[in-house]
Amino acid sequence: ALTAVAGALVTYFAGFSAQTNALLISFAAGSLIYIAATDLIPELHKHEERKALRSIAQVAVLLLGIAVIWLVGTLFEH
Repeated sequence: ALTAVAGALVTYFAGFSAQTNALLISFAAGSLIYIAATDLIPELHKHEERKALRSIAQVAVLLLGIAVIWLVGTLFEH
């Protein structure tokens, strides 16, 4: 947990360009999502009935999330 704080402070005080900051923040967000997902995935695999349907629903929601992020990025460029 302290490495996140240290990374935030280094990024803040190092004065990186906006593009570099965007890449670093994207990497940090992806890492956080990965850690959260690996913690949740065992819970998702405990249900035995309708396993295929549940997997299809999970992939559909993931793709919907990607589509929403793309749509927001397209509509609200800056």
